[in-house]
Amino acid sequence: MNTDGPEQDSRESVGPEQTPGPEGNFTAGQPAVVPHIPPAPANSPQAQNAGQDNTPPWKKRLEVIAAIIGAGLLIVNIFQMRATQQAVDVSREALESVQRAFITFTGIQSEPVHPTEGVTIPGIDKELNGHVFVAAWENTGETPATNVMSYFTIDLVSNSNAPSFPFTTHDRDQFTPTTFGPKAKINSGPLAMPEGFWTQEKQGNTFYFWGWKIYRDVFSHTPIHVTEFCVNLAHVVKNIPFGANPDNVPFSFQYGDCNGRHNCTDKDCSDYNTLVELAKSQQRIK
Repeated sequence: MNTDGPEQDSRESVGPEQTPGPEGNFTAGQPAVVPHIPPAPANSPQAQNAGQDNTPPWKKRLEVIAAIIGAGLLIVNIFQMRATQQAVDVSREALESVQRAFITFTGIQSEPVHPTEGVTIPGIDKELNGHVFVAAWENTGETPATNVMSYFTIDLVSNSNAPSFPFTTHDRDQFTPTTFGPKAKINSGPLAMPEGFWTQEKQGNTFYFWGWKIYRDVFSHTPIHVTEFCVNLAHVVKNIPFGANPDNVPFSFQYGDCNGRHNCTDKDCSDYNTLVELAKSQQRIK
């Protein structure tokens, strides 16, 4: 035991300069090994030209000209295609307009009738003579008319109501579709009137003979066709030859045009849509 002074701590503090370095086989003064990293290359001419287009100007001009020519040819082809399609459409429509069925009204035909024993004619009294009227039609087209529906009637109309007469279709039971051949002629069902029926016109009335036909042609994607007519009884005369017995000469009927009303075709008719819906509602025509 040492009694000369206080016991000293054998531990000593270490300064920063005395921090032990990494263990290894290094000797004093030997530099540390550092891996070699080559420096970034300087801006070489290749690097400077990497983002530049080196295409020759003459080649650029040729490419622009070629692009313009190609666009022009495309536009020309589009216009030619449209013109060709329009020409095809016009040709098809011209062919259809010439070839399609076209039903026209050609007039009212009449003939006298006389009572026959055991035969009853609607509208004719058994004791009197009378007249039968039919509406005459012709298909002036080159192809048949199909799903043909007809209507014909005679109405007594007061002169005051004539300008606003509605031409209302009444009897729907007679709508039986038929086919009307090309260049063919056909008459409607007959309507009989008694002898002297025209004397009612002297009482401020007029007789309207009117009707219509609804039909289709044989071409697809064409609309339903309508032909309407109206004639009014204008005069009743007898053309008596010299020396003939007037009692043996039949009456002759002359007609007006109902002041232009109800004489039309297709969509020129004001009631076109009404008639088309009427035909479709009965499933007679599609």
